[in-house]
Amino acid sequence: MKKFWVIMWYCCFQFFPNSTFPLVGRISEKMRGWCCKHIFKSCGNNVNVGRRTHFGWGENIVIGYNSGIGINAVIPSNIMIGEHVMMGPDVTYMVRIMLMIELISR
Repeated sequence: MKKFWVIMWYCCFQFFPNSTFPLVGRISEKMRGWCCKHIFKSCGNNVNVGRRTHFGWGENIVIGYNSGIGINAVIPSNIMIGEHVMMGPDVTYMVRIMLMIELISR
């Protein structure tokens, strides 16, 4: 069932208007959060996932309540985001590169 919601995210929900868009912005924000509750491993209340956010399959993402992922963010599908965390637009996490640097420095 999660595959259905991931397909819906990448085909539809990610393109909904920004949360600041007049009249339908707040509804779009709530619908994107609702879709992500079906995708993520754990998703708190009052979560804002910005439009055009990429998170792979998202099956191991944990996000706490009152947190947000900015517009055009790219995050790995195995990240834990705490409570009251706000990420700005265009944030990119490069987990694989950081792990390679750690291995090289040893």
